[in-house]
Amino acid sequence: SDSNDKRSQLVKWNKQNSNIMHPLTFFTEEEERVRRTYKLATMNTEITPLGAMESNFRLELKPWADPEKIEVFMERINRLMKSQYDQFESLKVEITTSGRLSERSRSSILLPLSLQLKASERDIRIRGGICVLGQLSGHNITRDSGFWQTLKLLRKRDARNQRLLVPSNAEADLRQLVALEEEDFFLRNEVLLVSNIEEAVEFLGKSKKSGINEAAEEFAKIQEMIGTKSMGPYSVNKKVRAQLEEILTKNPNHLSAKMILLRGNASRSRKLESYFIADELLTILKKASYLNKRDEDSIYYKHVFELAEGVETAVKKLSPLLDIGDRKLTSPYGELKSCLETLGRAAEKYDKRESTATKKAVTTALDDFKLKY
Repeated sequence: SDSNDKRSQLVKWNKQNSNIMHPLTFFTEEEERVRRTYKLATMNTEITPLGAMESNFRLELKPWADPEKIEVFMERINRLMKSQYDQFESLKVEITTSGRLSERSRSSILLPLSLQLKASERDIRIRGGICVLGQLSGHNITRDSGFWQTLKLLRKRDARNQRLLVPSNAEADLRQLVALEEEDFFLRNEVLLVSNIEEAVEFLGKSKKSGINEAAEEFAKIQEMIGTKSMGPYSVNKKVRAQLEEILTKNPNHLSAKMILLRGNASRSRKLESYFIADELLTILKKASYLNKRDEDSIYYKHVFELAEGVETAVKKLSPLLDIGDRKLTSPYGELKSCLETLGRAAEKYDKRESTATKKAVTTALDDFKLKY
């Protein structure tokens, strides 16, 4: 009968409770002002099958969110369900995070959520320490525009034994870490490339493909052997290199193995690629951009001096990583530094002795900054 056919086509869920780490935006309200924070956070998702046939998706957000907010999130989730599942058994999904999710997270949650739904459908037990970066585009997982900055949040973390799933088209971002001599990142984290949901699901727990499981076990042994020691000497060790080659044969998506092998390659590039230099320099500029919204009376000179010092430190740090052709990229930053120093000196004089003349000096220096930046 028709109803039996429908039953067999229905996607069925298995009860599941899992954690996936992903960058999310949170908000807090302080004195009627909304503050948003973007950070790597754990998204705990509990999926409960409701058994009914009507493809109904019930969402709960914890900390509690009002129905209007749930509706904003549901609009995106409904689109996701339509594109990935035709008809499905009704389910309840409870998402718990450390703070209140901002509406800006309504797209961000879709990538971890779609992995958790697939795992529930296939009854895969998601292992601990899964972190996924990138964004969902249809069934594909791609690099988002803020990927390099998000990677910085992860590089600051000392957490070990994480399995990090990154978009295949972000391999260049991760290659920069070898030039920056941060290759230990690839030992702390087992970094795997994924280009779509299907590929990512294979890495959430035990895989059906024995090669993937064997590669993971071999890598865990290398992690254990090296421990907290520096990766450098091991990356040139013949025995370790042979093991890494073997891991790559079993799992060609194993970026950690690939990057550690690259680190041990004497002819590797020790320079940052132009795109990433530009990105780093843009970050410096963004830090100072708040001055464009300030007037003479709200300039704190100590902070302006700190910014000028920050520009110098950042450029110094980048200089050894620049190719000859890229050195011209940093030259405007010398001017930015002196512009900030001029403003800082004027603001300091105005702070110590308020007069028409000292105020005018701040106005002139601030106008000069706004005109240029």
